[in-house]
Amino acid sequence: MGNSKREADVLGITETWLNTTYSDSYEPIDGYNPEQRDRSTGRGGGVTVYLHDGVPYNRRHDLEKDQFEELWFEIKFPCSIGILLGTVYRPPDNTRIDN
Repeated sequence: MGNSKREADVLGITETWLNTTYSDSYEPIDGYNPEQRDRSTGRGGGVTVYLHDGVPYNRRHDLEKDQFEELWFEIKFPCSIGILLGTVYRPPDNTRIDN
């Protein structure tokens, strides 16, 4: 095999919570578009997703619920039916799921 390098199209990270040491912004990665959702209260949680510049996506805010930190995307490459991709963090003390 050759010495090839493969970049990820999508990178999802959970537990991206912030504190006084870190600002309220994402850490930039060259060639990627960041999307972020932080916990609104307390500490912990949070999710960030980096989508490669070449990935055609629409963020689906309509699928994001308040009980989790989650991000949803519809990704559709040319000549494809598309996919729905989600990155979710469920806090350990959250045992209830509402529809």
